Amino acid sequence: PVVAPWVERSGFPLIAVQRIDSAGGAQLLVEQERFFASPSVGGAKRAEVRPIPLVIRVRPPRGRDRIVRALVDEKRSTIPLGPASQVRWVYANAGEASFVRALHDGEILRALGEELTRLAPAERMGLLGHQWAGVRADRAPLVDWLDLVTRFGDEPEPDVLAAAHGPLAWLVDQALPALADEHASRFRARLGAVFAPAFTRLGWSAASGESDSLRQRRAALVAILGALAEDADVLATAEARIGPYLADRRALEPNLAGPVV
Repeated sequence: PVVAPWVERSGFPLIAVQRIDSAGGAQLLVEQERFFASPSVGGAKRAEVRPIPLVIRVRPPRGRDRIVRALVDEKRSTIPLGPASQVRWVYANAGEASFVRALHDGEILRALGEELTRLAPAERMGLLGHQWAGVRADRAPLVDWLDLVTRFGDEPEPDVLAAAHGPLAWLVDQALPALADEHASRFRARLGAVFAPAFTRLGWSAASGESDSLRQRRAALVAILGALAEDADVLATAEARIGPYLADRRALEPNLAGPVV
């Protein structure tokens, strides 16, 4: 009730974070502004500074993650993280607990990409969503987001795959038509190379007693590979299965019906 009017007036808080190592240890450089989805909004609206409580996940080389809490109330702030040798990577919105969009620089994203499953599913969804919002608002490089999403080929959670599907679908719908056919085909082939191996391991048919999560994961992969990557094998199998499904709704596992159609 206190924060909502501020957000309505001034936009969400946005922080851009960068790790800096020195003889004194590792620090997180945090720069804040107001977040607006439209790149055309600027000036005083973006420059407004507010106190932002941050909850930061710090991953050491060994052992359990640490949580660092800090209040950021300046345009640029530095947060000590401890000895540099004890910081493998950081995630600046642990548990998605901070009311903020957190944009990580390319170096942090690459480190996170090597150990994505160390983040909770909600954090992986947030990581994808915040970086994509930064891309749309012209506050983060598209190339960093594309590199990040290619690390999600083995993602086990269907909701996280759905978080990847939305931006990828936007790119296929809005960006690919502007590319030469050769480059659009390369993009689709890259999607196939990233997500097809996990689908191949799952296969089209659900095993007896298979969990709902696995069934939903299979459906999410079909949606990415069929509609976005236009994988020839997936499209051919979908075409072969649609006739029996239209004749008998029991012919397809329910989670696959939407993607196949």
